[in-house]
Amino acid sequence: MVKLNSTFPRTLFEGKYDDERYFDNVSMYFNHPVIDFESSIEKANWIRLITLYDVREKESEIFKIEYDENSKTKLIIWQTGSSQLLVAKECYTMDKTAKTVTRKTGACNSNFITGNRVKFIFKFTFIKPNVPNLIFGDIKFNTKVNETNKACHDPDISIFDDIRNRKVGAVTHPVIHYYRTQSTASQDHHTIWTTGQSARFLELNQI
Repeated sequence: MVKLNSTFPRTLFEGKYDDERYFDNVSMYFNHPVIDFESSIEKANWIRLITLYDVREKESEIFKIEYDENSKTKLIIWQTGSSQLLVAKECYTMDKTAKTVTRKTGACNSNFITGNRVKFIFKFTFIKPNVPNLIFGDIKFNTKVNETNKACHDPDISIFDDIRNRKVGAVTHPVIHYYRTQSTASQDHHTIWTTGQSARFLELNQI
């Protein structure tokens, strides 16, 4: 993945109407220490949330990243469905010792996780273009956290947009950032599906 400046061009001259330069193969990605197998930035694991083209077309989109609070080995990725309700799209089991990810075949639903769970909820909103000040528009997001037996609340820790800054003292913060993927990388799923039920998160040095 190639790191992008998150600021779109502000003038027609600067952008030259070339929206492909800023949108083509670009997606929003999410990193959280729960999905990392190693501590280095280069080996950080990422989940692809949504392409910039998709959020621009839909104008708003909601995602929920849910994991089991105790073992932190089960993960569900939810996304807005055709009825505008959240639908469980992909379920994964993580083995941090073996550094493997296994996807669940068949129906994916809330029952995949038993016991207490933590949910990160994101709402992405496309800000429509405003010529000449914002010729391609912009994307903003809001985040809420929901834990078992607790009310939905703002995150207790910051969500950064630069992975280089994610470590503050003993705390590793989540990160959301724009990245451009190689044109050969599949964008059909939120992770890379390999053989059988195997999958892998995206890494900076792999795509």
